[in-house]
Amino acid sequence: MTPGEKAFCLSHPSAKVQLNRIAARIAVKESVSKALGIGFSAMGNPEGTHWSAIEMQREERQAPQIQLYAKAQAKAEALGIQDWLVSVTHDGDYAFAVVLGISNPEKSD
Repeated sequence: MTPGEKAFCLSHPSAKVQLNRIAARIAVKESVSKALGIGFSAMGNPEGTHWSAIEMQREERQAPQIQLYAKAQAKAEALGIQDWLVSVTHDGDYAFAVVLGISNPEKSD
């Protein structure tokens, strides 16, 4: 997690809400890595990115935003992805995320 994600997740007094927020970020990071087609280096993929290179930014009652860094940002640029649509939901102790990378058709091959 990035420092901003950690601060947001831990800003709520309820441990259950904190864990839900952390789970949501993990789900979003996994979805973004799949959309980029690169996975994570920590999972044994030398071509993958680091967990902290994908950041979910969110203010209370606002739609989630994606900020990319390093290899993740370079891959998104190579794919022409300019924006992300993010959907996160919870079911009990589980978090699920779907992301859609919005690309510029002029940069697509």
